[in-house]
Amino acid sequence: MNFEELKNFTFELIDKLDHAKADNVEIEFEGVKILVSKNPGANALLQGGGTSLSIQQNAVVETAQELLPEDKTILSPMVGTFYAAPAPDAEPFVKVGDRICAGDVICIIEAMKLMNEITADKSGVVKEILVENASPIGFGQPILVLE
Repeated sequence: MNFEELKNFTFELIDKLDHAKADNVEIEFEGVKILVSKNPGANALLQGGGTSLSIQQNAVVETAQELLPEDKTILSPMVGTFYAAPAPDAEPFVKVGDRICAGDVICIIEAMKLMNEITADKSGVVKEILVENASPIGFGQPILVLE
């Protein structure tokens, strides 16, 4: 399960718990422990309806990094909104199969109304892009995997 699948699965849990009689659900899978609770006293990282997700962000990031080879993964240097292209009608900066070099712009992350060009810190061929265009991205979240 990659980071994006884990995030989507967690939001599905939040939605289902909103409509369930149970107060919380705890799941442990591939070294990641997820507790979804209706208890507002939990430290909430993500929220949906009246349900909060209590999970340590660092644990998710560390687990995602453990699942992906460190020397082949480019991580987000900041929190914001991920954009794959310089404009809505433009071609993306990178596509699967593209060869990139350290220093090449791979995406834009919008943070506090500023558009920040993010450059690759390593070279390789893009194997997988892990973030959907115009979606939120966290600090240290994997952006793409290189071959």
